[in-house]
Amino acid sequence: MNRAAYVLKELGVKKGDAVSMMMPNTPEAVYFGLAVHRLGATLVIHYAGLSEETLAYRLQDCGSKVFIVASKGFRAGDEVRMKDLVDRTLEKYQTPVEKVLVVSRGGFSDFNVKQGRDIVYEDVAPKGKVYVEPVPVEANEPATIYYTSGTTGRPKGLWQSNGGYPIGLNWTFRALFNPQDTDVWWTISELGGWPVWPMANLYTIPVMGGLTGLLFEGFVGYKRDLFARIVEKYRVSLIWSSTTTLYTIRSIGEDALKGDLSSLRIILNTGETLNPGIAEWYIQQLPNTMIADAYWMTEHLIPIAATPYGLGEIPFKPGSAGIQFPGSKWLVVDDDGNPLPPGGQRGGYIVIAIPNPAMAKMWNDPQSREISEDVLE
Repeated sequence: MNRAAYVLKELGVKKGDAVSMMMPNTPEAVYFGLAVHRLGATLVIHYAGLSEETLAYRLQDCGSKVFIVASKGFRAGDEVRMKDLVDRTLEKYQTPVEKVLVVSRGGFSDFNVKQGRDIVYEDVAPKGKVYVEPVPVEANEPATIYYTSGTTGRPKGLWQSNGGYPIGLNWTFRALFNPQDTDVWWTISELGGWPVWPMANLYTIPVMGGLTGLLFEGFVGYKRDLFARIVEKYRVSLIWSSTTTLYTIRSIGEDALKGDLSSLRIILNTGETLNPGIAEWYIQQLPNTMIADAYWMTEHLIPIAATPYGLGEIPFKPGSAGIQFPGSKWLVVDDDGNPLPPGGQRGGYIVIAIPNPAMAKMWNDPQSREISEDVLE
């Protein structure tokens, strides 16, 4: 991480800069993500599945002058040509990017290097030990920007702070998992596809200390027994997964769970509430594993409702997201904004009753005008 920070500093990255990154689920993604923060800069992670137009818009919006990109990634036996996507985007669109730092995959050099713009990390990284002094930051300054589709128009940049964000995340996962030093935590998600990968591997696991995070590049459905082999080999005890991944494993059937899965303590679903039938199947197949759920959104950060098994056992109803999560307060209201009683037959709208310190703010909208207008409409 210090070597990565040293190179970024040499490229001119300083406090307050927005630094873009597109990487697969590899250790280098962790090093560079933390290196950006060490310099007091703001990290912006982009998904390799974006269109050139969408990527260009996000670069223009966040104002990144430096882009960290892997030469390529791998998924389900196929190459994901990340550097090629960045090259096409910068050739077709006007962006603020001045330098592209390329992290090559070991043994592969099959990518273009544009003179004056591209730097290959392996060519400039210090060979010996270096130390980069961490830059102090204010708790309410931006730490990271995520882009979400929102309800209308262009994707919206949402930024999280240096203080409330990691504190909110660490409280959340102590309540959901109560992780121990001996735990191995596997977050099944692609970097950039949605925020869960950095939430776990950049802002929670390194902060808690003693906890082991498992990084996996690929697709768990690529081989029928791949999921079980990974859990068994690395003695995985905590899993945070998208709903889609859990449905993929269920579609494979019992073959996906063949092996010694006795280490597996909790599987946390996030995305959509898990279908009751799917939840029941996991409960039957993994009787010694708790199947947990959480209902949250990028804007709110901490869950709105969840199963906080880290605090103690709670009744779980398959198809439910759990109980009102500690730290969140919400109401169900009718069309006129009047609260509806619990257990009623009428449907309503879930509204947040109080804010929390980890709520996101709109990038390039310091007065939150766009959020206010959306709410007032």
